[in-house]
Amino acid sequence: MKNIVLLTTALVICSMIQAQEGFKTKSISIFKNGSAFYIKNATVSTKDGGYTVSEDLPAPLFGTFWMFSKSKELNGISSFDDEVKKKTDVVSIHDMLLANLGSKATLYSKEDEVEGKIEKVNDKIVVLSNNGKWSAVELAGVKKVGLDSEPKMKFDLAQKQKVLHVNFLSKKPKQELDLMYMQKGLGWLPNYLIELKDDNKAQLTLRATVINDAEDITNTDISFVVGVPNFKYAHMVSPLFGTKEVANFLGGLGNRYSNLRNEMDNFSNTIASQSISYNVDADWAGDSFTPSSLDGSSHEDLYFYNIKNVSLKKGGRALHTILQTEVPIEHIYEVDLPKNGNNDIYRRSLNFSSNHTNEVWHSIKINNNSGKPFTTGTAMVTKLVDGKRKPISEDKLTYTPDAGHSFLKLTTAPEVNIVDNEKEVARVANKKKDHNGYYYDLVSVEGEVMVKNYKDKKIDLNIRRAIVGKLTSSSPDWKTSKQVSLYGTLNEVNDVCWEIKMGPNENKVIKYKYQILIRH
Repeated sequence: MKNIVLLTTALVICSMIQAQEGFKTKSISIFKNGSAFYIKNATVSTKDGGYTVSEDLPAPLFGTFWMFSKSKELNGISSFDDEVKKKTDVVSIHDMLLANLGSKATLYSKEDEVEGKIEKVNDKIVVLSNNGKWSAVELAGVKKVGLDSEPKMKFDLAQKQKVLHVNFLSKKPKQELDLMYMQKGLGWLPNYLIELKDDNKAQLTLRATVINDAEDITNTDISFVVGVPNFKYAHMVSPLFGTKEVANFLGGLGNRYSNLRNEMDNFSNTIASQSISYNVDADWAGDSFTPSSLDGSSHEDLYFYNIKNVSLKKGGRALHTILQTEVPIEHIYEVDLPKNGNNDIYRRSLNFSSNHTNEVWHSIKINNNSGKPFTTGTAMVTKLVDGKRKPISEDKLTYTPDAGHSFLKLTTAPEVNIVDNEKEVARVANKKKDHNGYYYDLVSVEGEVMVKNYKDKKIDLNIRRAIVGKLTSSSPDWKTSKQVSLYGTLNEVNDVCWEIKMGPNENKVIKYKYQILIRH
């Protein structure tokens, strides 16, 4: 009895040692561009001072693969192609015979049947023995196999594949290793739900859609990263794990960014460029409170939403709620008037706009008081009406820093009518000559924007426009921001905005002036 207990204990211990041989993933930081950073560790059994990894090798990006020895005895790491036996499912008669070597079988063909013990199998012939006699049967003619015992449905198949070999300075039987690398195939997409509670506040929920095409994740701490990381060689797999020849790999290094920029999805974490670059008004400065959300941390210019004990198989998809908070909102009506053109459009015969009707949008201004940044993502807007959620809109919420704000379009507003027009009021001929010898007239322009609020309530209205030319005056005042010119054009380009309050059923007229240089 004592011997049985000792044997059982030994088997359990061996099982535990084998289970610890593989690397355990401690944490993963997931980026929105489809790449992720892994940290792993393992206690491995060595043989003659070495350890070989043949199963589930990753595809680390160049420069991101690092392995460390706790004993500081790591001497070198190499990779090479080797023949590795893998457990493979039986899918053919050939596989069935390989899986059941040593078993008694009967092989059936059209003309004959042969009995015996399965001794050898190759791609074309199976060899059987029966009472000291040997038979060789062509596999192509075998239509059915009968076995005297329950068949095994897996077999060891020798395949050539890349293996990783770790060499140590000593021959200790156990070594502890830490591992980190970044690879593609695991990413997340942000999705927001904005539930309008009243005219002044909304419930915001941020959920991460995780797409895992890289490797199995088991009880691992995950961080969803907000921000734009700089991984210069993220388009290249480490040569330790890749198959590129030297010349091709070095050529890839020369093409520093390759297709990296194209691979960034439309949900970039950068602050999205708006049609207007002025600050509409001061950031909301209300009282903050502790939101119901995941823990998070900020490192350099990146923010990490953290979640524990995540499991997801390779090929799996998952949803995780990472932020829930109540946010202050403001209802804004906004319109972007068409740009007035450029030097190639404005010629001697000017076609200034006659009355032009514009589409007005009802939007909400979302003020971020959560203590965490909002990353760019889809935003579904609903409203609770008589206890039921009603769909309002879906748009893109752009990156919003903590204590910042962003705008989200809801619906068009036909009850707010905006008509604009322009006309030439003066001209000075040959005012300027460019370096190519062309002369330009200086044209003075007057414009009008006529606004009518048909609603029976007050509204806040933002009217935006990009104007080519030198701004001179506006009534009411406008907010302006000069665009940076990349091409050295004679006319400056300005972003302007009128922020006005409209009473119920009120009319207003905006008048403005600017000057533009127009080629002869």
